[in-house]
Amino acid sequence: MTAAQSLEQENQQKAATELLGFMSDFSRLVDCHVGTVRKILLDTVDATMASVMDINAATDFKLKKAEEILIKGENSTYVSKSAKEIDKNFADPTAKVRHVSESLSAHMAGLSTLDESVRACLFSIMGGLGVDDVVRQRLEHVSTAMIALQDGVKGIMHFNANGATFSEKDIQAIRTEMLSKMYKAFTMEDEKKVFSSVFGAVPGINQKS
Repeated sequence: MTAAQSLEQENQQKAATELLGFMSDFSRLVDCHVGTVRKILLDTVDATMASVMDINAATDFKLKKAEEILIKGENSTYVSKSAKEIDKNFADPTAKVRHVSESLSAHMAGLSTLDESVRACLFSIMGGLGVDDVVRQRLEHVSTAMIALQDGVKGIMHFNANGATFSEKDIQAIRTEMLSKMYKAFTMEDEKKVFSSVFGAVPGINQKS
């Protein structure tokens, strides 16, 4: 093997290493974004389930209070409603009726606030489910990045199909082009931070040249 051939082979190996390194970084980039989407969905499910549990708890509490008429006995403790207890503590029928009426009014007033509690929980659920737009945008951005990668690989294959060899410099130029398209695809600030954490500062793309 001549010195020229040896040098050419070395250049090809460097180019291949550059390409494989880029593919590895790109896979890590996609993993980061898919992981973020997964966390958003899991957090949404958790928040929704918590809101449902809050509705159940509020309903159970209000119904329980509405069904109870508490009577304060001689020992200053509260006992549950029963006909005997009411008769015992309120021999006067008028006082008994007044007590029952006041107790029912108080607890029904408490029950009327259930609508507000349930409404707040439902709004919380609806707000949580509103992340579908964010998830859709993130997935679209990842898809755009994958298309940029596909176009770049096609360019390399076309270049190689013509019998021409590509150097490390050629791969770097294609890599920069792909990175530029990917960075433009990520419009959210945290997406750009992920990009920078994976690829670092790329002159002309996410920092000034």
